[in-house]
Amino acid sequence: MNRRTMIGLSLALSGLAIGGAGCSGAKPTMAMADVARRPAEASLNDAVRQSVSAVSGRLLAAAERDTNVVMSPLSVMIVLAMVRNGATGQTATEMDATLQLPDLETLNSGMNTTLQTLAARNGKRDGKGERKGEIILDLAQMAWGQEGTEFKQPFLEALAAWYGTGVAETNFSDPGAAADKINSWVADSTHDKITQLVDENSLPAETLLVLANALYLKAPWYEAFGKPTKGEFSTPAGPVSTDLMTKETGNAYGEGDGWTAAQVPYLGGELAMTLVLPAEGGEADLLDSLGSGGLAEVLASTEAAKVTVTMPTFSARNSFELPKVLSDLGMPRLFTEAAELTEMADRTLMVTNLLHQGWISVDEEGTEAAAATAAVMMPTSANIDRKELVLDRPFAWIVHDVDAQLPLLVGWVGDPTQTAD
Repeated sequence: MNRRTMIGLSLALSGLAIGGAGCSGAKPTMAMADVARRPAEASLNDAVRQSVSAVSGRLLAAAERDTNVVMSPLSVMIVLAMVRNGATGQTATEMDATLQLPDLETLNSGMNTTLQTLAARNGKRDGKGERKGEIILDLAQMAWGQEGTEFKQPFLEALAAWYGTGVAETNFSDPGAAADKINSWVADSTHDKITQLVDENSLPAETLLVLANALYLKAPWYEAFGKPTKGEFSTPAGPVSTDLMTKETGNAYGEGDGWTAAQVPYLGGELAMTLVLPAEGGEADLLDSLGSGGLAEVLASTEAAKVTVTMPTFSARNSFELPKVLSDLGMPRLFTEAAELTEMADRTLMVTNLLHQGWISVDEEGTEAAAATAAVMMPTSANIDRKELVLDRPFAWIVHDVDAQLPLLVGWVGDPTQTAD
């Protein structure tokens, strides 16, 4: 039996266990509320879309600018949405303001609709002409709690109803074994693209709860690019020779103040990558604009056009510890002893770390990407124009749902000759 089958079986069996870890009889493998997963709404609510777009831009703007970057703010937001279900007081106020969150019911409903909408993007899809293939887009949530801990029923109900998970019993007094358990789930959920999200140093023995999300995407282009040829790409350190690929894609093109963008669709046209080239010398201005709300504007601005796109093949792998970034953005209390995470368990918690990893590979056939996020918690002491976009210097990219204009992954290419591994 492979690891994916074993994990699926353990989750199916654990669904029979109700309530916290202190129930009588044999200890359950999972504390999970006896509530059904809520159905998705007819469409993703604007508040959640705006929140994810805003955080996507702000996290991208805070990243390094002279290298390749990949991250999934959507993955981060899903974990923080689960955390928000346990927050009260000033902690909740800071999270709501910094992440531009709607009320909790709207947030949970929106995240649930997002997860189920994106799950429907999976499957066989057609491309240009005879081109056919399959889109794989997997999103999964999981929680691990210290064995013997009583988790509050409303929190368990929120995890089950909106995020489709419970809390698996884990012995964090053995950090190495706990890390292995979490990393095994992450590796399985990301098709082995991310294999070590946490280690024993990131899981203090006092850890009470870890909340996680994992994302995996494999998406062929609607129409393949031509075979790459050598060309020049201008990096901050000077020109480099790299593989450039070209195709004409009849989809969308947009221009704004200091940037030009083209949307390149994947099979089926439901998902796409939007490429954003800053004006010459305007890299910092573009990232600052994306960070101040411009990302949603970019996704909404493109219009039908015949676009000849030339871009490099590229790959990236990044690891982030996000507490300082999010604290600087306006929500420091969550990561301190003053945190008011009172609605998860009988003890007040704080987030000791928020870990994120991303990986992506882009070539002439399509995109493969993965991301994972973990929050570690412990108690507190029209007309078709012809356009051209040549991405031969640093640029931003956004993988997104087309109809929802919802970012899945975002990144920056500073030097396409850098490799992910």
